[in-house]
Amino acid sequence: MDELGKELLELVRALSAVAPDIWRIALRQVWLETLQFGLWAGVALLVLVLSLVGLKKATRKEAKEAYDSDDAAVWGLACLMVAVIAGIVFMVAATALISYIGNPEWEAVRILRSLLPR
Repeated sequence: MDELGKELLELVRALSAVAPDIWRIALRQVWLETLQFGLWAGVALLVLVLSLVGLKKATRKEAKEAYDSDDAAVWGLACLMVAVIAGIVFMVAATALISYIGNPEWEAVRILRSLLPR
């Protein structure tokens, strides 16, 4: 066997010895990213609910009478914009969260593949 073949065989043996540890680390990374997406989804959902409550309060008749109607409209528009942005962030985070919870092994493979040179 030539030198390159021997070196390649040694590399394969060395990597096979640490493969379980690398897989365990990749799965741990998946669960950490799952937690991260869960936190993003939770915060975005909270902001979404609060902004919808603010939108409802800003568009009430009492709010328009208590404040200038232009002020109520500005607050309503601001709440609507925040709700749309929070909704988008929630949908993106929830979609990623479902993917990570549904198939963590695939996400671990994706993480390991991202480490390989292209």
